[in-house]
Amino acid sequence: EYLQETADPARLLDRARQAWQQQGRSDEWITQRMTGQVTHGKPTDQMSEAELIFAALAELSARQIAESMDATGMAENKCAAEIGGRIAAQARQQLESQADKSIVADINQLLPVAQSKMRPLKAKTLK
Repeated sequence: EYLQETADPARLLDRARQAWQQQGRSDEWITQRMTGQVTHGKPTDQMSEAELIFAALAELSARQIAESMDATGMAENKCAAEIGGRIAAQARQQLESQADKSIVADINQLLPVAQSKMRPLKAKTLK
């Protein structure tokens, strides 16, 4: 089969089209992908409004903490970023507790193959 696809690249394209259709991709997406016209959005494009707000809170907190510490260099700025992230995480957890629901968006555009290749993140406890 590989030799046939090497001799006739159209076969490879047909097989790719079938695989993408089985994954539920639209004909428009497949056409764009095959002609190299796919545009990749920013990671924040799929975030909910609440996720964007908490991300902004983490960034703002980190920046203000870094400024108050007169942080210079990677180590000090990393420390400020971690503190800012904990502040936003605690705020998110409080909102989720009061609202009794998760604010994390259910949208996930990763292909199943890409998901299976991802390493699981280690959970960190907040202080």
